[in-house]
Amino acid sequence: MAAFEVELQTYEANKDRLLAEGEGKYAAILGSEVRGPFATYADAFNQGAIAFGGHSQFLIKRILRTEPVSFVPPVAVVRTSGKAWEYSKQLR
Repeated sequence: MAAFEVELQTYEANKDRLLAEGEGKYAAILGSEVRGPFATYADAFNQGAIAFGGHSQFLIKRILRTEPVSFVPPVAVVRTSGKAWEYSKQLR
């Protein structure tokens, strides 16, 4: 199972409610339990740590109607004389 797979499913199941209560804010999620929304990432982190315990891994998710998409150009690594040289190859 992928990291935070259950938490992401929980987020999707609660997304409509979270959007109505606090679009753009943050939620702390562990398993099927959701806390929030919170105004800041720091608030979600602090309240999640209190609610779920300081030694638990939990997901902090920004509540957004549409997820942002980032483009990361491919990177190639070339080895020359034991040294690695990186360069980015832009797609056109």
